[in-house]
Amino acid sequence: MRALWEHHGRTGVGVPECGVEATAGQVFGLALDGFFGQALDDTTDLDLAPLLAKVGVAMHLRPANGPKYLGGVVARFTPSTVRPTLAIRLSAGCGDALVKNVLSGGAGERAGLAPGDLVVAVDGLRVTAENLERRVAAARNDTEIRLHLFRRDELMELAASPQPAAADTCELMRLDPAPAGAALAQAAWLARLA
Repeated sequence: MRALWEHHGRTGVGVPECGVEATAGQVFGLALDGFFGQALDDTTDLDLAPLLAKVGVAMHLRPANGPKYLGGVVARFTPSTVRPTLAIRLSAGCGDALVKNVLSGGAGERAGLAPGDLVVAVDGLRVTAENLERRVAAARNDTEIRLHLFRRDELMELAASPQPAAADTCELMRLDPAPAGAALAQAAWLARLA
């Protein structure tokens, strides 16, 4: 930050493309191109587990327990049950099953669901935002279900094959004992997340 301030902030000269990365490499005397390439320019996930372990925090990815589960700090990791899902997100605060997002590559996308669709029934049974996930989860992974929905004013029927939920929800847990010197950082960091 000091180097960026001296060369750019104080002088009023803008930071060029990749200027932050170049300055970090100069300050630390390291070739950081590989790190910044992965961290900023790549779509693969960063391997955060070893970094978190250094401050005494364990990380676990799991399928969400339901549409409202966002992960967070837990006392212990529990085994997750794999449930079938359409890989969609519904609009919050709406009693109806109004599709907000259709996740790429998921069962909903393959079936033809689109944002703005109002799902009204699964296999002939009425659904709401509260029970849509339960009705879909009740299907076996290899079973096709029928979705009835409104797209604008048109009533449509789509066939969907729910797939197992992706392990895309993060849970964090305090490592006990924490690595030497990590206890204070661990406590402060987890307190901000709780």
